[in-house]
Amino acid sequence: MKYLLFLTPFFLFNSSKNDPMDRFAEIEILPGHLETYLAFLNEEAKASLEKEDGVLCIHPTVKGNHVRMLEVEAAYRAHLQSSHFLHYKNATAEMIKSLVLIDVEVTDQKILEMVLKK
Repeated sequence: MKYLLFLTPFFLFNSSKNDPMDRFAEIEILPGHLETYLAFLNEEAKASLEKEDGVLCIHPTVKGNHVRMLEVEAAYRAHLQSSHFLHYKNATAEMIKSLVLIDVEVTDQKILEMVLKK
């Protein structure tokens, strides 16, 4: 199987809050489920950004049945307990063929400042 990698090169970090997390999620969706999966994903991403101050960035991308997403959260544990995240996880569990989570570290805090000024 040819594995496509197309991660968004965009890193954010908020060190002023506890429980920060920067992560790439690589998700392969089972055939026939992509449209439904993306509807749940987009609903969850929008709700997280609108309702959770600790969610700084959720940036999903897609190519074929492969979804790549950057998640930047200042309050990760709170996000995992939110009703919209739990709904997404439960609704999409049977649609996911594989899930790889890659925790990353910020390369330069000044990049965050530059991004937030734009």
